[in-house]
Amino acid sequence: MVRSSFMPVDISAQDVELSTKKGPVYGPLSFTVQPGETVALVAGQSNGLSSLLLTLVGRMKPSGGTVTVGGITIPQHMRKVQKIATFAGFDDLDDLDPALTIAETAYERISLESPIIARRPGWEGDHMTSCLHAAFGTEPPGSDVPIEDLTVLGQAQARLFVALVCRPSVISYNDVDSLRNPNDQAALWESLQRASALGITIVANTANVGAIPDGVRQIFAERPDNRDENRVVDESADESADRSADQFANEETRVDIPRSPTDPITTTRHRAGSTPAYQHTHALAAEEANHGE
Repeated sequence: MVRSSFMPVDISAQDVELSTKKGPVYGPLSFTVQPGETVALVAGQSNGLSSLLLTLVGRMKPSGGTVTVGGITIPQHMRKVQKIATFAGFDDLDDLDPALTIAETAYERISLESPIIARRPGWEGDHMTSCLHAAFGTEPPGSDVPIEDLTVLGQAQARLFVALVCRPSVISYNDVDSLRNPNDQAALWESLQRASALGITIVANTANVGAIPDGVRQIFAERPDNRDENRVVDESADESADRSADQFANEETRVDIPRSPTDPITTTRHRAGSTPAYQHTHALAAEEANHGE
């Protein structure tokens, strides 16, 4: 269960890295993120940043170094980090059911992450309104709008909104470049900045520095063995950014945590018996080690 209010925390990474039998995934990297800051991890598409983002929120174990989130150390206390940090934008991990409305999706997430909550927040209340405006801006969609009726940008913003509703202290947002239109990328960065203004520490990844707005600090995170393949660009990412996170699996990276309300997975197909979340996380790491991101 996540905390009951937004409480900004810092992130400190010291020589954090992940390697598997297939090779290096990310790092070693050292950096800090201030409480309530929005930071862009910048690297080409074969540098393991998706796995790094999962590490920062306690969903994937590093093979070396440490990460401290609000004074809580990874890998020693990953469960505690999961209580204050969440993620968005990861295929197969936080997919939204296209048939559900925005309100249904939000309240499903709340019921999964906070099952003992005495009363769910009202849609017109301050909390939900703040989350809506942070994610969507001044004209958010109505509560009865199905996810499938949103634009590509709107669906990306909806994933952020659903991450916000349970009041995390940290959100890692994966692959801003999945939005092919640079204007959409810039709009999503603005959504992330509005979320950080609520008091949330935001870390996201991109290869397109041209869409990053002022006020977002950039941390260049190219893997040392991959720097000769630097694909950081100043325009929208190309088609080679497409990938599937289900091609490989490597048990070394598995975070063997039972599925629970702290794992923000909302789709009904997941509850119906789809692939467990941990398989997707270590599959992603194995693929990134295989230079397939």
